[in-house]
Order: sequence, then C-alpha cells, then structure tokens
Amino acid sequence: MGESELSSILVEARRLVESAFPAAEALVARDAGGLLIRLVDSRFADLADDERKRRFYEAVSGLRPADVGFLELLTAEEALASADAFRPEGDGAPTWSERLEVAPDRSEEVRFASDLDYDLDTPPIVTFYSLRGGVGRSTALVSASEILAHKYGKRVLCVDMDLEAPGLAELFGVEGSVKEDNGVLALLEDLEYEDANPLPHILPVDDSGLLYCLPAGKYGAKYADRLASLDVELWYRERRNPLHRLVELLQQSTLKPDVILVDSRTGFSPIAAPLLFDVSDMAVVFFHPHSQARAGTALLTAAMLASKTSRPVDGEERCLTPEPRFVVSPMPSGPSSVRLAERAEQWIVEWLAPAQESRKAETSVPMHVVPYVPDIAFADRVDSDVERLGAYDAIADWVLQLTPSSDAGPSRPDGPGKDVVLEQLSFETGTAETQGSLLEDFVVTRNVERAADADTPLIVGRKGTGKTALFRWLAERPGTRSVVAVAPNQYRSRPPWSLGAEGLAEIGGQIERMDQSWRAFWLSLVTLAVECTLRDDSTDQPSLPDGFEPFERDDTELAALRKLSRALEVPRVALVASDWLQRASAGLTAQRFVLFDGLDTAFGHESGAKRRRTEAIAALLAAQAEIESRVSNLPLKIMLRHDIWDRLAFENKSHFFGRRLQLRWEERADYYRVVLKQAVRSSAFADLIAGDARSAASVDEWSREEVDAAWTTLIGERMKGEQTAFTWNWVWNRLADGNGDHSPRSLIQLFSDALDRERSEHERNPYDRSIIRPRLLITSLASVSERVFDALVNEEFPELTDFAASLEAYGRTPVPLDELSARPEDVDLASDAGLISVQDDGTGKRIARVPDLYRHALRVTRRGPS
Repeated sequence: MGESELSSILVEARRLVESAFPAAEALVARDAGGLLIRLVDSRFADLADDERKRRFYEAVSGLRPADVGFLELLTAEEALASADAFRPEGDGAPTWSERLEVAPDRSEEVRFASDLDYDLDTPPIVTFYSLRGGVGRSTALVSASEILAHKYGKRVLCVDMDLEAPGLAELFGVEGSVKEDNGVLALLEDLEYEDANPLPHILPVDDSGLLYCLPAGKYGAKYADRLASLDVELWYRERRNPLHRLVELLQQSTLKPDVILVDSRTGFSPIAAPLLFDVSDMAVVFFHPHSQARAGTALLTAAMLASKTSRPVDGEERCLTPEPRFVVSPMPSGPSSVRLAERAEQWIVEWLAPAQESRKAETSVPMHVVPYVPDIAFADRVDSDVERLGAYDAIADWVLQLTPSSDAGPSRPDGPGKDVVLEQLSFETGTAETQGSLLEDFVVTRNVERAADADTPLIVGRKGTGKTALFRWLAERPGTRSVVAVAPNQYRSRPPWSLGAEGLAEIGGQIERMDQSWRAFWLSLVTLAVECTLRDDSTDQPSLPDGFEPFERDDTELAALRKLSRALEVPRVALVASDWLQRASAGLTAQRFVLFDGLDTAFGHESGAKRRRTEAIAALLAAQAEIESRVSNLPLKIMLRHDIWDRLAFENKSHFFGRRLQLRWEERADYYRVVLKQAVRSSAFADLIAGDARSAASVDEWSREEVDAAWTTLIGERMKGEQTAFTWNWVWNRLADGNGDHSPRSLIQLFSDALDRERSEHERNPYDRSIIRPRLLITSLASVSERVFDALVNEEFPELTDFAASLEAYGRTPVPLDELSARPEDVDLASDAGLISVQDDGTGKRIARVPDLYRHALRVTRRGPS
C-alpha cells in the first residue's frame, strides 16, 4: 500500500470511528500491517471478541477489515487492567499542532538544565534544528563534535534523526560502513516490541575512541518502508515509547558518551516535535535573520519555553524546560552583517523575554554568528582539524556546559565538612584605605617588586587596580619607615598635613596671590613631613630652616595648613627646602620612600579643582625629576591615575619614560591569590585544601597548579548557564573593565556576596561540589556591578554622570557612538576610566562596548554575536 493511499484511508477511518462511537475513547493510527485501532466503549461489556468485532464493523460501515492490521475493542475496566492500555489524552505526543497553540506562562518558572548546580544524571541530549534547510545545521553539529572530542576530550555520540534526508555519515566520511539493517530507523522499529542493543548500529568516526556516529540507516526500499510506517504519535499512546527507550539505551550504553548530539529534520517534521519539546535538554536553533524566519522561529521558541522535558531531576518529573540557543547562519560578509546580527539579537531578546523574567540568571543573549565560508559550505565532509573550526567554538562551549564536570567536591574523608568551612569563611570587602588585614592579604607580584624599586618613581594605574593597596604595603610593611606625604582621604593613618580639597584650594589661592609655585609647596610639604616622620630616628637630622614650624602628629589639618602657609612665605623657599632635603638624605643610612597617593580626588570636584590638580601634579612630578639625584635616600614615589598622567604636559615628562610602572594584574593566578589569601584565614578551608600537597605554606609561593586546585575547591571548575564554561575564565572576563584592567576589591566583593548567598541556599539545597556553587557568581555580579559603578561615577568621575545616563537610556551594548548624544571629551574620559571600550565596527563607524562589570548597573543588555 502506497504512502498517499494509506494516509487517505487513515483520515477516513478516523472520521468513521468518531462518528460511530462519539463517546468512546478511541485511537486510530498507522501500523506496519495497516491501521491500528483501539476502542474503549461500554457497549462491549459481556460480549465475546468475535461479537465485538461484528458489531464494530456494522457500526463503522465503509471501513474494510483488510485495511485494519490490529483491532482491540475493550471496556473501561479491561482497559485499566490491561498492561498495554494506551495513555490518556493528556499524555499524548508533543505534536506541532498542540505545542504551537500554547504560549509560555510568564508566571511559571523556567528552569534550564544549564541552570542546575549539579551535572545531569545521564548524558545530555542536544538537538540541532532549523525550520529551513541550507543554514549549515549538520555542518555545525559535526564541527562542534570534532571540537568537543579532540579539543576537550569528551566522548561524543552523534545521532542522525534527519530521517527523510540523512547526511551525518557522509559528513563524517563513514557512509561506506552503513548496512541495510543498521541505523536509527531499524532500531526504532525493533524497539516498538522489545529492547535492542544499539552498539552494533554505531560507527566510530576515527581511531580516537571519542567520536561516534549513529546513522539514520542505508537508503533503499526497506528504508523507505520503515520510514512510511513511522507513527510518532502512536509511540506516546503505547506503554512502550521507542524514542524514549532509544535515548535511555544510548545514555546507559557501555559506550558511556559524555553528550549525545542529535541532528533533527527541518521544518514541522513529526519526529522533530518530541525531539525539541520532550527529549532535548538544549536545542541549537539555526536561522537566517530574514523576515520570513521571524514568525516561525518566534513560535518555535514560545513552544519550547512552554514545554517540560521528560528528564526527571531530583525525583521531580517534568520540571526542566528545553533550552533554546540560537545560531545565525550563514552570515554574509560586509557591512550588512552588522545590521543582520543586530536584527537577530533584537528578535531573540523578544522571544526569550518570558524565560528571563522567571530565571535567576544573567540576561545575556544566547546567540552565535557563523560566517558564510564557501569552502566549508560546499565541502563533502567536515575538516577534523579543530584549529580550523574556530567559527564553531562557541557552539561547542554551549554543549560543554552540560557535560559532566570533574569537580571533586570540597569534603575529604579526613577533612572538615562544608558546614564548618561556611561558618568560618569570610571576605573583608572594605576599601584598601581601611582594610584591617591588608598586609596579610596583599599579593606580591612582579609589578609590586618593580614598584618597590627606588628607580621607579611613578606608579600609574586605572581606577581600582590596587594603587592604594600598594601605597599601604610600601608605607606599612615591617622594617620600613616610609614618609607619607599625601594619603587618600579615608586612610586610617592619614597624617594631618595630607590636605583635603578645601586646604589645597586655600594653598592654591595663596600661591596665586604671592606669585609662588606649586613646586615650592611640594618641597615645603616634603621637608616638614620628612622631619616629623623621622624625628625620632637614630640618624641625625639637620634643623629645620628658619621660618619652618615643625609638624606634630597630633596637629589638626587646619594647624598643618597654617604651618605650610607660613613656610611658603620664607624667601627662596624652594631652594631652602631643597637644600634641607639634600642634607637630610645624606644623613640617612637607609632609603626612606616619600609616598604620594590619593592625588586623584584630593583636590575635589568643584569648579577650578581639575585645573588646580593638573597644575599641582605637574609641578610635583617636575620637582621629583629635579631633586631626585640629590636626595637618593629620600626617593619620591607617586601613585597616579592613568587618565591624569596621560593629560599632563610638563617640561621634564620624558624623565619618566622607562621609569614609570603601569600597575595592572597580568596573571590570573596572581589575581586569584587575592581571594585565596582571605579564604585560607579560615582554618577549616586551609585544612580542606591541605591534602593537595602544597609545596609552600604561603599562598604567594603556590604554583599555578596549586592555585587552580584551591580555586576549584572554593568555587568549582565550571559555570552553568553561561557561554564561558570555566569559572577561572568567567571571573576574569566579567570583572575586567573596558581597558581589560581588574580590581582586587571587585573580586573580594563578588566572593563575599556569593558566600552570603551560598549560606542561605545550602540550608535549603545542599551542594557538595565546591564551597560556593558557581551559579551564585552570576547572581552576585549584578550587586557588585552596582557598587563598582557607584565608586567609579559617583565618587571618582562625577563628570561622567550624564554620559552614563545616556548609555542607560540606549539600553544595549555595543552602541554606535553616532547614535549616542555625547561630547567627544566625555567619550574619551569614559574610555580612559574603563566604563566603555571604543572600537571600530569594521565599517568605519566607532562603537562603544560596556563591559559586564558595569553593564548590570547601567541596565543594558548585550547585543550582537557571542
């Protein structure tokens, strides 16, 4: 019987049965031997089988017995008692017609597999799907599988469920090994009746032992017959579902795959619906951002968000939503690519809005763009060289999130439990000016060692890179007797002669009235600060010059200001102070740094403050260059914000070329030592990681491998729900500002917030893979973003308030600068401060990107390719 003939008979049979038995529970479906009919009706009570069939055919006149391959007529009681009774209507197949009518309920929780703290119990199922062909779906699946296997060492099983037009075997180059009775179709046919071993149907792709293909089958008459007899809806009526059983057998096979990638048929194929809505943990959806694709992909996304998969989690059924991720492919080259990517990103944001309202995760857009490359599009098989498959790395990374993690867990048989560690663990989030344990927690990097060299008079860094922490380490470390000339306002040991904005404004006015110079002021300040600080030193000091009244440690700022003002009235004060410093330096037996920090904000923000700051700092640097050779035991060391240094212009600026240190965190391991130093203050955590055979007691001396092991115990190895799979990378990327700089304080704030959240969650939902579950970093980043933004704009750069408001109003990143009403000088300052990074979009237009560190505070979403 032909396919079209059987279909028409099926439609007519359903009409006849429904008309003759309107109150009955009926199933009319296709079967290999013809029609399958099951009917539950009270009229069959007390009748023998033959009598039931006679009455059935009398009632359904027009239906030929020859067309019926299987007929079962039952009463309700018999149906309940029967092991093969078909399922109630509500448990039917997830068909396209049924799913596309259901919109997602915004009040219902959307929970993806990538949102889980734990790995899935069985290998994840990731389906590659597209509504239309020609978008590179199968090529992407094969490319991603090559990356997962040969770059990450994962065992990958690829299943060809594009039954009408299979192609995976050809792309893998194993089509010659496919036999007539092997493949998905043959397995599904066997599994309708009994279990079958899938291993003989699976083909190794290469000799690595990591990459395998389960082909659809071998084309031929037998294949066509099997395909014609396929009835997906019937599977969901039977007690035995061949699709579910196939998935179970593959997941539990001795092959032990880490992940199963499924290539689905395009369009509204009957088998695509259960793959997407019922079986898959994640679906990689391919589309080209043409207007014709918008409505269909929107409906598909809505149907997925309204579905629950058959995977149970923690004993709970139907609790996970199949997770859609999107690939825009193929993307043409040229200026139109930017416009098309922006369009696709806007659509995806709209489609996922119901999910993001209920999910407790970052609202990044799960989108990747694959460019059109003819050599790949027309290749007979995919290149197995993973170095050439970079366009598919992001897709492989999505899949990698769902594969099993190697996290060992924090508890050891002979070590403390997690509850004890959580109770003891703490992170001090105070500013560097006030942090009580700073010296204990300070990480000595190569940059720090250079900064401690007397031949490095200038340390330049952007906001938050650790200038003040370095200042305190230089000032307070044991065995030093540094002189603090200028300190940040909040520094707990700030001397009275470190003037605030009002005092410096008063000095500035005096300098103008007396036709004096900032150079004279700085030399006077250093003279008095050195004399007071080293007064009790065992070395002899020269007496202060006439007219200089000594500072006292208990002076008020006003008293110190008056003494400085009187010093400025001394004739030839700059020469007098310089002479005294030279004699004082000669009398010292060891070097004493003279430290300057807090100059960035010391002058205030009122009108004229910026001009006063520029003049004063330029004069300070010029004075350092002038006197350095004569005061070798009193080297000046000046901490300065990067943007201020860049804008300075003074005669001897070249003096600092090669002698200026750019302060930044270059090594991730060094950056992470900051948080680990605070973590090991907890004796329980220190005991927990002691089993990792540390080669040195000090965290500063740990190897990269030892840092990595302690880090994994603290926060785990892998993220969930994000594109970057590893916590080591995620934290580094998310805490970078627009210039790629990192703040130690942001790191500590992130972990402190995550620790508080872990204590709360651990009581309700214990987690033993790490002390803090990685997912909490995602939820904590938003609160950290608010704090660092406040410190940057409201405290350090209030002149950026309007520019920040314009970014927030635009609402997305990146933003074309020609669409942002901003002054060029504000753009330059925002870039220097790290609030944005400015780039060329490839078409000659300048765009501004807001880094994740500030994106949450500005409430802007990502746009464009991942």
